[in-house]
Amino acid sequence: MLITALLTLAALAAPPHLDALSARSTVELDRAALSAPTWQERHDARVALAWRSAPDEAALAWEGQPVLSRTMAPLFTSPDFHGPVAGVVLVDRLRRGGVPQHWRGGLTQAAVLAGGVEAEAVIGLFRDEPVPEARAALLDVLGKAEPGLALAGLAEAMEDESGRVRATALQVLAGRADGAARADLVLRGSSDSDYEVRAAAMQAIGWLGLADLWDTAVGGLSDPEARVRMKALRALERLDSARAVSLTQVQAMAQDPDKSVASVARRLLAR
Repeated sequence: MLITALLTLAALAAPPHLDALSARSTVELDRAALSAPTWQERHDARVALAWRSAPDEAALAWEGQPVLSRTMAPLFTSPDFHGPVAGVVLVDRLRRGGVPQHWRGGLTQAAVLAGGVEAEAVIGLFRDEPVPEARAALLDVLGKAEPGLALAGLAEAMEDESGRVRATALQVLAGRADGAARADLVLRGSSDSDYEVRAAAMQAIGWLGLADLWDTAVGGLSDPEARVRMKALRALERLDSARAVSLTQVQAMAQDPDKSVASVARRLLAR
């Protein structure tokens, strides 16, 4: 356990910002968690319920410390951070717990993996989150969220200043069954200044079967970055492998300066 048996009864008390909610009945909190008008109010009610129903689990999530990886990155991988109680409390901690900047990415990943995070809360947190790594981690929740909310949230993420966030938005979009509805985001990403975003766009063309963006994928074959060329080649293979083999650009890629790209091109041409 990250918090030892020395955890006192005082430490099990909910944080002071929940005092007003703690005075409300469970029935009132249940109602607020389901139907309060804003995600902040719904989330606050869920946090208060978590502390009421499982104060020990809530305290562990609220106070738990990371372990350090070999590269000294903070990791929140303890079982203390698993489950829906931990999920809602970790989000509350991100909002109000004074989390150090260098912890926010790992703590956000833990909150997303714990589950129980509402998609609307993700979008709200995203708008206020200062750390790109944390913003990118939040987007994973939108992979299975309600279409209107998720697609709007991913479109907003494509306006982010961080290339990592924009690339993650396209990766999440590519994994959604309805992702083709926002092919415009993929097209925009294909000409992004960040090569990771361009690579994610090429991958999305293939995964989503965006045949209308065939020429865009062909253009990716001449990208200066090998990763983009690789993703473009695989996208064309997914869309129409026979047509891809007939392209002079694909045939030339058998001699690509990047050995991995050349290997994939030769494999495709050998079919």
